[in-house]
Amino acid sequence: MKNFTFGHKLASFVLGTAAIISGVSAPAQAQIIVGALEFSDGTTSFIENFTGIDTTSVDTIEDALDGLVFDITFSPLALGGQAAVGEASGVFGPFFDPTIPPIQLVDIVPPPTGTFDFIEGTVAPATGGFTFEVELDPFTDITFNFDDNPADGIFDPATEVSVTFGGGSEFLGFLEVNAAGDIVAVEFLEETVENEAVIVGGTNFPVVAEELAFGQVIGAETGGFEGEVSVTDVSVPEPGSIAGLVALAGLGFGLKRRKRA
Repeated sequence: MKNFTFGHKLASFVLGTAAIISGVSAPAQAQIIVGALEFSDGTTSFIENFTGIDTTSVDTIEDALDGLVFDITFSPLALGGQAAVGEASGVFGPFFDPTIPPIQLVDIVPPPTGTFDFIEGTVAPATGGFTFEVELDPFTDITFNFDDNPADGIFDPATEVSVTFGGGSEFLGFLEVNAAGDIVAVEFLEETVENEAVIVGGTNFPVVAEELAFGQVIGAETGGFEGEVSVTDVSVPEPGSIAGLVALAGLGFGLKRRKRA
């Protein structure tokens, strides 16, 4: 597992916006969280797609990223094919043995690969660099199947846990640029949610909040990612409801805004 530390520029921007929006209105009904799952590991390298870019202006970056499509594999076999699970509370707990915490490595079967497409016209200046957006290919879900029985090497949806970040989800990217204008790191944070799914022991639980963040620094052979999800056993507010963002800000999850028309 690679220990990638995500920069604070992108995270503080997104979480700060969530905090502002959360004050707009109170939730229509309380969201009772019945379980939370946190996991992390390495990814295949993708920084090469962003090296050598002319960062003189928004236009030069747009030109460099135009048409960019790239793949990322999470928990690849080359890194062990396992994710470090740091929390598995509530409904998730019984499906991990021994009990978490402490952190334990769990097989991801098979390691998921996501295909990401640059969204034209989204580059914007930001403190310390530039932001932009990419979309997870609509036909490429990222599903983490947690196989807690490494002896069989097979994921059983009836007795184990899976978390899906659906195709069509959008991610806010951040190009960190140094004083010389060189890109030194690239980070992504899930921005919109499409077709998310959490299945625990054969039961599909409604999602209260989820986050998938990943990044890589120049010079590193691989990237890293962090995933979080919390679920409830009651109805989730309608998509786009401002009330739903209150739970996100309170839990420290990244802002998920509605998909653009």
